[in-house]
Amino acid sequence: MTDWGELAERAAEEAGCFARCPDHPKSLLAFDLRDDLLAQRQQAAWEGFVKALSENGFEGNPDALQGELIFVLQSVDEACPVCGATAPLPANPDHRRPPHPWAS
Repeated sequence: MTDWGELAERAAEEAGCFARCPDHPKSLLAFDLRDDLLAQRQQAAWEGFVKALSENGFEGNPDALQGELIFVLQSVDEACPVCGATAPLPANPDHRRPPHPWAS
C-alpha cells in the first residue's frame, strides 16, 4: 500500500518548500522566503502531490488527502531540533522574507 504522507513529503520537497538538515535528514527546515514565493512553492507541491496520487493508483478526490500535505508543510522547523542547523538562505536576496518591523 502506498504511504500518502511520503508522497506529500516528496512533492513538497521537490517543490522547494523545505530543506533537510544535512546531519539529521528527518528534520525539515523552513526556507526564509517571501510569503508570495512560499505560496507558489506550496501550490506546486499540491499539484505535484495530486499528480503523484494519480500515478500511484489513488482514484478518489485528492482533496480528501490534502491533510497529508498540510501536515508536512506544518512540520517544518526554523532550526533542526537536534543540532540547531537552519536552511540555507535563498541565493537571491530579493527572495528572502523581509525583516520584521520590530527586529533590530
